[in-house]
Amino acid sequence: MRTTITLMAAALIALGGGEAAVAVTPSATAAFTAGLKLEVKKQFKKQAPALVLRTLTCTAAKGALVYHCHAHFTDASAKAKIVYGITASLHGSSVTFSTSEPSCTAVSTGAPIRC
Repeated sequence: MRTTITLMAAALIALGGGEAAVAVTPSATAAFTAGLKLEVKKQFKKQAPALVLRTLTCTAAKGALVYHCHAHFTDASAKAKIVYGITASLHGSSVTFSTSEPSCTAVSTGAPIRC
C-alpha cells in the first residue's frame, strides 16, 4: 500500500516545517508518529476493516527525512496479531508511506501463522 498524506499542523511544526530544517528529536518523532497513526488507521479502516491498530512506533536517523515504523494490529476474527513495517518519507508538507508484507502470529500461542 502506498499513500500520500498531509500531516496535521502540529507534526509539521515539530518537524521544523518540512525538508529544510528537520530536527529528529523525541518530541518531533512523537508528533510525527501521532499524525501518521491517524492516517494509517484511516487507510487501513478502508482497506482492511477487520484490523484494529494497537500501536505505531517510528524511528529516524538524525536529520533523516525517512521514518521506519512498525504498526501493530489485531484481527479478532482470525485471532491474530499482525505487524506491518512502514516506511514514511517527508516531502515538504506531505508524507508518503508504504507498507511491507505483514508478519502474523497467533494470539493464543505467539507462533507464526500465515497472513
